[in-house]
Amino acid sequence: MQHEPTRDLNTIEHIWTRIDYPWLIAGALSGASAGLLIILLASQLTSKLLGDWTQPFKMIGAAVFGAEATAFGPLGEAGLIGFLIHTVLSVIYGVVFAQLVHEKSHARSLVFLGFVTGFIIWVFSCKLFLPSFNLPLALRFPSTVSLVLQVLFGIFNSLFLVLYRPYFIKR
Repeated sequence: MQHEPTRDLNTIEHIWTRIDYPWLIAGALSGASAGLLIILLASQLTSKLLGDWTQPFKMIGAAVFGAEATAFGPLGEAGLIGFLIHTVLSVIYGVVFAQLVHEKSHARSLVFLGFVTGFIIWVFSCKLFLPSFNLPLALRFPSTVSLVLQVLFGIFNSLFLVLYRPYFIKR
């Protein structure tokens, strides 16, 4: 009786040895899409609650211009820089997320991992990074709202990644 040949046991694929450019492009697009959706949602919230739809852009721009960037009024340079920073970070988060997950991951797994990633982004950006460079702004920053928005970003990022997957990954 002959046995089947043993399979190669060294089949583990590490995230740092696999670079799939189409998948990373899908990650960049999903991050940009989720970021745009979240900043528009945040603008709607601040429009209703504060009467100024530009506040989310200015809050991010305050990282460069200081707390005076959040003054009510037109979008201005701080708002535009805030949008640029937000978009670049969204794309980076999308690419990193795509690199960390496999192209063939189940959609539910991606959504769960998106939730976890959004929470991790919130911890690092709002609880560790922001207080280290601008404590007064960190104290003014709405922590609960930012948690919800960051978690939604992670979920939407993963949903967009699932949506874009058929266009970039051939099964």
